[in-house]
Amino acid sequence: MAKHFECREHWRAVDTARNIARDYQLTVTLDLFGWTVVDRHWGRIGCKGTVSYTHLRAHETVLDL
Repeated sequence: MAKHFECREHWRAVDTARNIARDYQLTVTLDLFGWTVVDRHWGRIGCKGTVSYTHLRAHETVLDL
């Protein structure tokens, strides 16, 4: 069974003068089978945004994304 691992980063970009209101989140975890899962969420603050999930067999390949 895989060990529990989670790394989460969250960034916000807000500049009312330039009409910028962005939200970014990156999460790296291990699933039940030991695969590395990279979740990427981004979009305008207050909107649904975009989500991307990537499943990788080896955690070393995360840096290649």
